[in-house]
Amino acid sequence: MSHTHHVVETKTRGINIAFWLTSILFIAEIIGGLITNSLAILSDAWHLLSDILALGVSWFALRQTRRPANKRLTFGYHRVGIFAAFFNNVTLIGISFYIYYKAITRIFTPEPVGSLGMIYLALLGVLVTGTIVLFLKKEKQNLNVKSAVLHFVGDVFSYAGVIIGGVLLHFTGWLWIDPMISIIFASVILRGAFRMLRESIRILLEAVPEGLNVDMIKEVMEQVPGVHAVHDIHVWGISAEEVMLTAHVVVKNQPVSEGHDLLHDVKKALYEHFHIWHSVLQLETIQYQETDQAQKKFDPNLSADPQIGINMVLMKKN
Repeated sequence: MSHTHHVVETKTRGINIAFWLTSILFIAEIIGGLITNSLAILSDAWHLLSDILALGVSWFALRQTRRPANKRLTFGYHRVGIFAAFFNNVTLIGISFYIYYKAITRIFTPEPVGSLGMIYLALLGVLVTGTIVLFLKKEKQNLNVKSAVLHFVGDVFSYAGVIIGGVLLHFTGWLWIDPMISIIFASVILRGAFRMLRESIRILLEAVPEGLNVDMIKEVMEQVPGVHAVHDIHVWGISAEEVMLTAHVVVKNQPVSEGHDLLHDVKKALYEHFHIWHSVLQLETIQYQETDQAQKKFDPNLSADPQIGINMVLMKKN
């Protein structure tokens, strides 16, 4: 078994356990919410569904990294998880608005709620989510799973809020507490779903990933000794973690061996400053750039032969 295969297995094992524990808690809350007639518990169950979907997408995406790219899918299967996340979050947005509708209805037409059942189910939630947090924190995970850990920590505090609400409901009989907690949960789901949906759309549109600035990338590349200029920069994400870059690097006439070393230095700078590990760079000579600009000025639809720059380097070497 290769090192990469072992790392993927380790990561997916942690996600797998968290997925099944959360799924069991989800079923328990659906059943318990129906029995106690607690909209807060049912809302939290749908909140758990967002966790389940996020874990499922993370697990699936990690499994896909084991599938090699092929002649049809040259980037592999990384985008499958992005498409799944897109549809999952659209579904969660719909669920959030449904919870709003039910909660507002409950405020104006209150229904009896089993407060003790709310408290017991919330205590179960604290136990399960706390176990998940302790388990996942023991392993080195990718960014998605680290984000999930923080999310589960937030869930522990959410359950604490349900416990407090259940106690108040039990001793005061204020039935509006249950739908108000539901509205809070719906808002949490909606906020997270919109944020993840926005990220999915950015990746699908091949936008520059958040946290990266094209002008700053250009500046770092042009600071590498031997680089005269950089243009035609394209930066996009294949997934939430895999960033790609293509660019034209303008240099003075030089042997091919020197150009190879220069490209290595540029790629090293990209990785050290921006963690861009996959970059495709095309070398151009200054003369080639001037020829290209002259042709475009004469006819904007024309461009210089992309081989001119390479040929000039070879001629210089010979």
